[in-house]
Amino acid sequence: QTFPVSVAVRQFQVNQGLTQYLFSFNDIRGRLDLEKAQRLANEHLHEMVLELTKLKKALDAHALVSISDTQGRITYANERFCEVSGYRLEEMLGNTHQMINSVVHPAEFFKEMWETISAGKIWSGEIANRKRNGDLYWVDSTIVPWVDEHGLPYQYVAIRKDITQRIEAEQQVAQARQRALETGSAIQHHLL
Repeated sequence: QTFPVSVAVRQFQVNQGLTQYLFSFNDIRGRLDLEKAQRLANEHLHEMVLELTKLKKALDAHALVSISDTQGRITYANERFCEVSGYRLEEMLGNTHQMINSVVHPAEFFKEMWETISAGKIWSGEIANRKRNGDLYWVDSTIVPWVDEHGLPYQYVAIRKDITQRIEAEQQVAQARQRALETGSAIQHHLL
């Protein structure tokens, strides 16, 4: 059987000019196994980081993402969120989502949302927000609380899809339907 060792050699001078050597052998299989395991773990970690980078890129291309602390202060916002809202990242960080509040929804709407996520549960819903320039935009939002070992949230990750075009189309259809009903009612009234 062969196995790897490290060798240390010491030279000693003994009586009458005689030189002797002391060889010390240490079995290094354990160290080599540990180094191999560390190398494999580093390779696996590198692969995972690459995979997560690809997933983040895909998510960022599609969704408006932000992360908030338990007080609702924004600690992260992706480029897409900044682009759609019109705010720069520096303006968002440290502020709450109140800065994009459209006041379309009643206070009870947000109270129910906060009760849900504060309890460590996922919340989903459609929200109207206000851009920096004052325009409204709509998002289909999912807020996922990240919880600690005690089940208590320590941050909230919000992933949103911009649904403004769909909402505006629905509103146009509803307005056209209302105009048709009003026209029909006016014709009926005139005929009577």
